[in-house]
Amino acid sequence: MRTAWLARALKRNVLGYWPLPLPREREALETLRGSGAWETHTYRRQLGRWERWLVLRPVLHFLRVGWRKRLIPGDAFHTTWYLERYPDVAQAKSNPLLHFLRFGVHEGRLPSPKGVISDFAGLHGSPVWHHHQAWHGHAGTGVLALERLAGEGSADALWYLASWHYGQGQHARALEYLQRLQPLGDGRFAARVPQALAKCCSTWRMRRP
Repeated sequence: MRTAWLARALKRNVLGYWPLPLPREREALETLRGSGAWETHTYRRQLGRWERWLVLRPVLHFLRVGWRKRLIPGDAFHTTWYLERYPDVAQAKSNPLLHFLRFGVHEGRLPSPKGVISDFAGLHGSPVWHHHQAWHGHAGTGVLALERLAGEGSADALWYLASWHYGQGQHARALEYLQRLQPLGDGRFAARVPQALAKCCSTWRMRRP
């Protein structure tokens, strides 16, 4: 018990300020930097006066301990709000911004009360970004972009096209995209495809004349 407490204290109070990333942290750092949500000046303003001198790599500090202190990485993402709105993330003790970028955005979770995904430059051009644009007044360009990405073999684009057409009441089209997605057998939505197929088939049959 005492050893575990010392380990946690060491991680919080020493490793949090160590400026060199561990090998397992490098991918996460690239994800945070490339998200478009990171603002160094905003983050530094939240640190105590003495901390500003100790924190040489702010993004690394946020990855390790900053999010636990409920610091925000920038105006586009609200750490406390996300953890309170999605208690499963808090219970898993996951870095909330990493969770949002890797999973939450694809599950329909919001980054802040405003929920503006367009603020995340790292998502621009991705299937989820085009899907979001389609639902927010840019259906023409958003759906066309998803069609292009689906033609290039993007499983995510097929899923979002199915989601879009289902939401528009076009269940036959949604079913078509799900059927194209099913044989791929991998990707972030693979486990959800069978249930989506069953739901789509059921709705389509009920509404057939």
